[in-house]
Amino acid sequence: MKHVNFVIKIVISTFIIYFLIEMFGFRKIFSNIILIDPLFFLLVVFLILIGLVIGALNVSVLLLPVKKISFTKILYYNTLSWSLGLFVPGKIGELSLIPFLEREGITIGHGTVISVLDKLISLIVLSLFSIAGFFIFFEPQTALKLIAILFLFIAAFLFLIISDRGRSFIKKYILRKFSIKFQGFSKLLFYYLKNQKLVLTLNLIITFIKWIINALVLYSLFYAYNQTIPFITILLINSVLMVVSLIPISISGLGVRESVAVVIYNTLNIESIITISTHLIPLIISYAMATLMVLFSFKKLNFHR
Repeated sequence: MKHVNFVIKIVISTFIIYFLIEMFGFRKIFSNIILIDPLFFLLVVFLILIGLVIGALNVSVLLLPVKKISFTKILYYNTLSWSLGLFVPGKIGELSLIPFLEREGITIGHGTVISVLDKLISLIVLSLFSIAGFFIFFEPQTALKLIAILFLFIAAFLFLIISDRGRSFIKKYILRKFSIKFQGFSKLLFYYLKNQKLVLTLNLIITFIKWIINALVLYSLFYAYNQTIPFITILLINSVLMVVSLIPISISGLGVRESVAVVIYNTLNIESIITISTHLIPLIISYAMATLMVLFSFKKLNFHR
């Protein structure tokens, strides 16, 4: 059944991307993309790499109370985890960071705490930005509905990881016989929440910086097309798009995110062809980088344990 769902999500992502490209024409989009000064492509690569370094710094900060691991290793594991996350629905691939950390002597339970806290803080930061975006780019009633759904999602997430009933539900119906592998999760989680507020605050600050870098990617590409959109506007829209990409109906939000982007930027009188181009460029570059990373790491992880 899981394989069927995975295939369905691949089909949905492929169909939406194909529909968007077919709507404007492949040649037109390609011609529009190559109009950009090649230096902007290099800038996008640079900003994506900076974002990965900042993401690794987030993990490194969270690991301080648990175990000291070289930043080089954390950067490698985090980048590979990000790469796998692009190919798996709902960012599940990014949870591969947990077994990577296990290779460094961190138990699955403790590694899960690190991953969960990092994702939770990212979700909180995105939510703060996206709530403002909902009210700016949607009708008030629609914005309130989206905010309600977002709060329910966060509340459900917190219920599952913090409450006794939530954790019991996960152990009984999701982890089952594998729950023993996650021993130590609750103890370390509450240790962070009670005694590591400075670490969590540092992670929060770094996360803000990370999403600013991500928004800079789109800001630079719109600038390349001579579109003067305020940076804060792009930051808010990008946050809305990232929240939308969390909906597990496609591969990592692929297709859904780009479609919503076209709709929102149309309200700012930005041509759809430009919106598609500015979102396809980092997408293509990210998938190219991720593919190279996975291929490079496959042999290393299997034969150099």
